[in-house]
Amino acid sequence: MASVDANKIPEIKKFMEDLWKMIKDFWEPEDTDEYWRAVVDRVDELVGKYGAALCGDMCMSYVSFLENKRDEGRK
Repeated sequence: MASVDANKIPEIKKFMEDLWKMIKDFWEPEDTDEYWRAVVDRVDELVGKYGAALCGDMCMSYVSFLENKRDEGRK
């Protein structure tokens, strides 16, 4: 199996650090417009900074996770 050293893909390494920060910042979903606007703003910021391919897919996966987590809390 081939792997790569993070230093060879510095942009992806930096994105992963920023994604991890977003995950921590928004871990507990809130049922408020302000919270969800902040999530969308952060995703837009990351996609603008790193591009839509891998970044967009991973960010949207996290948003889906948050939505599911919020919905589970409503039950």
